[in-house]
Amino acid sequence: MDPGQQLSANIEAVAAPGHEIGHTGFRVTSGGETLLVWGDIVHVPSLQFDRPEVAWEFDADQDQARETRLRILALAADNAWCVAGAHLDSPGVGRISRGETGFRFEPL
Repeated sequence: MDPGQQLSANIEAVAAPGHEIGHTGFRVTSGGETLLVWGDIVHVPSLQFDRPEVAWEFDADQDQARETRLRILALAADNAWCVAGAHLDSPGVGRISRGETGFRFEPL
C-alpha cells in the first residue's frame, strides 16, 4: 500500500515504517473527526508516550521506528486526532496531547 493511497473517500493509508518494512496506519475521517489506526507505533505505553525516543527490541529498524513514532505522535497531538492501536491501555482508543517532555495518552 502506498502512503496517501485512498482506500475509500474516508480512509487513507499513512506510512509508518520502522516496526516492520511497509508498516502502515490508516486515517479514517468522518463528520469532521479523525481516527488514526496506527498498529505498532507504541509498544510500552507507560514508557514511550513520555519518552518516545525509547526504541523497542522487536522493531525491524529502531531508528526509523523512533522517527515514525515522533512524527505520528506529533501529528495526532497537533491535529486532535483520536488514535487506536495495539498495546494501548484499555479501551485501546484515545487522544494524544503534548506533555512537558513527551506526549500523553488519554483513553476515551
